[in-house]
Amino acid sequence: MSDNKDEATYHGGYRADWNPAPMARYGAAPLPPQGRPIVSPGPAPWAAHPYDGRPNSTVAVWALVTGVVGILAGWCMFGLPSIAAIILGHVGMSQTKSDQVKGRGMAVSGLVLGYVAFIPAMIFTVWMVVGGAAGMVTPIPEPSGLTTSP
Repeated sequence: MSDNKDEATYHGGYRADWNPAPMARYGAAPLPPQGRPIVSPGPAPWAAHPYDGRPNSTVAVWALVTGVVGILAGWCMFGLPSIAAIILGHVGMSQTKSDQVKGRGMAVSGLVLGYVAFIPAMIFTVWMVVGGAAGMVTPIPEPSGLTTSP
């Protein structure tokens, strides 16, 4: 051999001291290399939001709660939860202007839900009141041709 390689080190194109890892069955996971265990890196660490120490505004929480109730059932409660959500939302927004309490997003959400649910609830309430009043004052005509026996 004239390519300046040591015959003892390279035999047939492969190093003589090279020891390949044992082969696994076809389709199975490969076996770990000799002398080094496989270590899983584990799951990614959970990143928590830092606690800022400010409490939530109770009024803002109640604005959100009454806004959701107003959306879900305000039409059958004649808009009362929506009115409460609007009032509590405005109070909650004024409370959260300063940096002493947090919850401005809940106050705004309750306010928006209150206004969105208020309009259909008022339409339904007016419809029920006007329809009920019209039904009470309108006389029911008696059908002709029917006789009542004494």
